[in-house]
Amino acid sequence: MIRMPLAALTVAAITVTACQDDSETESRCSKPDAYLQAKDAMRQRLQSPSSAKFPALPDGPLYSSGEVILATKEKGDDCLIGVSAWVDAQNAFGATLRTQWSADLRYDASSDRWRVENLVTAQ
Repeated sequence: MIRMPLAALTVAAITVTACQDDSETESRCSKPDAYLQAKDAMRQRLQSPSSAKFPALPDGPLYSSGEVILATKEKGDDCLIGVSAWVDAQNAFGATLRTQWSADLRYDASSDRWRVENLVTAQ
């Protein structure tokens, strides 16, 4: 049987916890969930939602790439996440256009729901 001092086990547990990304949080307040909710909100604004193509969610703890940026806007009890990305979708004439968009989403733990506080599009 291998015996480790309590201090070594504590340091190991803290190191593992500190390196964990926020996609594995206890609540649904995570950047991947925010991205899914933001895409759904953006899809509702499109002429042809079924034609929408969004960039893939970036890997890693930062969730940032040249195509998608997800950032925590506030710390503390509130969970506010900013999303910035693009979408390719057909307009009323059937032409596919790329639209840049950004959204701020707030997660309400008491209702277990996301609320889109700001959704801005630019061509």
